[in-house]
Amino acid sequence: MSRPLPVEGTFHLEGLLEAEPLAPGQFDSSIREWTTLTRRDLGLHFHAQFEGDTLNVMPDDRWLDERQTAASAEAAIEAALQNLLERMTGDRRPRIDSTIRSVRIGKGKEVQTLYAVNQEGKLELRSREQAADTAPPPFRPSRRQRLQAAAAAATVILTLFLLSSLFVDYRALFSGLIGDLRPIDFAAVQVESGPFEPWLAVEVSAGRRFRNELEIRVTPSPRLRRLLLDLQRGELPPELPWRDRLAVEAVARGILHIAFVDDEGEAFGFTRIRLSNLEEAEEAAKVNLPRPRRSFAAIRLDY
Repeated sequence: MSRPLPVEGTFHLEGLLEAEPLAPGQFDSSIREWTTLTRRDLGLHFHAQFEGDTLNVMPDDRWLDERQTAASAEAAIEAALQNLLERMTGDRRPRIDSTIRSVRIGKGKEVQTLYAVNQEGKLELRSREQAADTAPPPFRPSRRQRLQAAAAAATVILTLFLLSSLFVDYRALFSGLIGDLRPIDFAAVQVESGPFEPWLAVEVSAGRRFRNELEIRVTPSPRLRRLLLDLQRGELPPELPWRDRLAVEAVARGILHIAFVDDEGEAFGFTRIRLSNLEEAEEAAKVNLPRPRRSFAAIRLDY
């Protein structure tokens, strides 16, 4: 399997810079600061390793895009290594050897540069150029081309939006979405008691334990308590209308069906609550329910 061709406009580093002897702790903080600044300011990655009285500096050998560096590849590398040498000057300057070299890929060529250090501790660059099979860089649109593409995309989206508005009522859609996200004003929530209106007082409030809970408070009327006790004995007043009889029997079974109603009066969610021993409760019964995801304006009770 053939190796992929090197891409024009990329480069990589290899080799080693070695400095010795070093006194314990000599240049430690300065060298570590250098690796950080070199990465941040020049886009080059070096690793510094202290072994006894020796410092080894090794470059990351990954291929880099030359446009990611602060200058041309060779200029950025030279600036980084020159700064490193300046940090290791003084009365006890160590001996420094460098075999670091860069390989930069141009159009149809390869430029190899050696970054050597002479006896005076000065950096010397030695370059050579040779022909090579290369691959063009991937297409990267210019800023103007990106703006033109964005404008064209915005025009298409706007055209599709205008055409779809002939079939979709976006005003109602967004209005409903805003309404669904609006916090619920529990003081304004209506309770449509229906057949239970003479028998139950129902209040809706936010749950006290969790934000996504509802608390429904159900208070039976005194007459309902008496009728529930009568029903336990198997006798309801014969004159009780059938509609009220169904309501009392539903409460006796301990189940109430609830529908959540939106601003348009349409029911969109249904649940049920369980009530137990309502005839014996000294106060109201409280039931916690998961709050529906949509905003609601009322709750509707049914058998």
